[in-house]
Amino acid sequence: MGSMAPGDLSDPPLPAPGAGVADVPARDPGPKIFSVGTLRYTRAALFILFFYLMWNDLILMLMEQVQGLIPILLKNHGASNAEISVLGTVLVPLTMIVNPVVSTWSDRTRTRCGRRRPFLAIATPPCAIFLTLIPWAPDLFHAASAIAWVQRIFAQHQALGVCIFVGMVWAAFAAFNSTLLAIFSYYYWDVVPEPVLARFYSLSKIVSTLAAVLWNMFLLGLADKHMKALFAGVAAVFAVLYLLTVWRVKEGDYPPAPPRKSGLVAGFTRATVGYFQDCFSRKRYLLVFGTFMVYQLSNAANGFQIFLYHYQMHMKLGTIGPILAIPPLIAAGLAYPLGAFLDRVGAVRAMAPLTLLWGAANLGAFFFLHNRLTMLIFLSAINIMIAAWSIAVSVLTVEVYPRAKLGQFCSASVLAQSIFCMILAPLAGVMLDHVHNYQYSFLWPAVGEFMAAGGFFLIYRSWRKGVYRNT
Repeated sequence: MGSMAPGDLSDPPLPAPGAGVADVPARDPGPKIFSVGTLRYTRAALFILFFYLMWNDLILMLMEQVQGLIPILLKNHGASNAEISVLGTVLVPLTMIVNPVVSTWSDRTRTRCGRRRPFLAIATPPCAIFLTLIPWAPDLFHAASAIAWVQRIFAQHQALGVCIFVGMVWAAFAAFNSTLLAIFSYYYWDVVPEPVLARFYSLSKIVSTLAAVLWNMFLLGLADKHMKALFAGVAAVFAVLYLLTVWRVKEGDYPPAPPRKSGLVAGFTRATVGYFQDCFSRKRYLLVFGTFMVYQLSNAANGFQIFLYHYQMHMKLGTIGPILAIPPLIAAGLAYPLGAFLDRVGAVRAMAPLTLLWGAANLGAFFFLHNRLTMLIFLSAINIMIAAWSIAVSVLTVEVYPRAKLGQFCSASVLAQSIFCMILAPLAGVMLDHVHNYQYSFLWPAVGEFMAAGGFFLIYRSWRKGVYRNT
């Protein structure tokens, strides 16, 4: 049973397990109704909605975790920290191209299936295929080395050849994954009522945290001998769950998109100029974009933290995993109360202190994380801050960007972050090659988070004055 159009039911029963998301008519005087656009939900229907969307948070976390093995894959084939950093940034132009195009395109799309679901359904299968192929890229390189000209080029640079082949497969995956990451965020905002949005994100954080626990406790230790199977397994589960959710969670109706006033080329030019004028001509949005640029740069060294545990503290992946599993569990226990608290106080108000506390936790790890006990203590503090911050930032986006153009403004923010990080993020790898100490992978984010906290304070001060109201 799929979702029903508004007005179809007078008093819907409790949805059966596996039922689609019920769309309850606004005229029902009985149960409390939650609305977003033309969609109406009872509490029971919200439960079904959350059930389907939560699966996707679980798989997103597993996909993020399995991609965290790529630096280890490259390191095991001789890549330097700088080469690993550069490889991550060469994928940035894909995000710069894909995200704004699909975001603005989906904002304007009108089909009987909705404006987000067609993009999700089309991008999911190829994304899963290329995710599966990533750990096979070194084998593809060694097979290609049988070709004479390939062998000549990379005879003295085997690690570079592996990086290039991994990069090509990873780029193909990233092109489709960028579509999914962008569109699924807007999908949430289109189907989840705003009054429960922070609580929804807190529940999603619980589910994604449990996925991280599952990964660290049971799967990470398999990476030494079964990395290819891990990538393939996560890709298969991802494809099934994404397609199931896109099938079952229906979108509502949208107002007609503004008519195009010119031909294809002229229309594209006009749309491009309008895009940049809309997003980059107002100081209040430039402040938001700049703050997120600094924050995103602070993440550039995070992927190297596992090197601290694995290579510098000499811990096996099977030992690291169970330790990494505990901090997310602690954060999951606090996620829903944090979401309820943020619904009351507002995300904009909370962002600066949360970011400041996150930076303090990373700074403490830089100075004092030296053994399993201190690893557990500081990673617990960091995970709690990540949980609170990720809930707050999801709601902040809705509070400061125009709702009618959420996709456009989010993509503009990603575009700005991508350019900024493409230029500066490789410095994280260069720094680590220079200091020869992976402890600095905690100092880098601490500095960036302290700077971003100042930006979020300025955003809050402008928001309190009503700058972002009705934008």
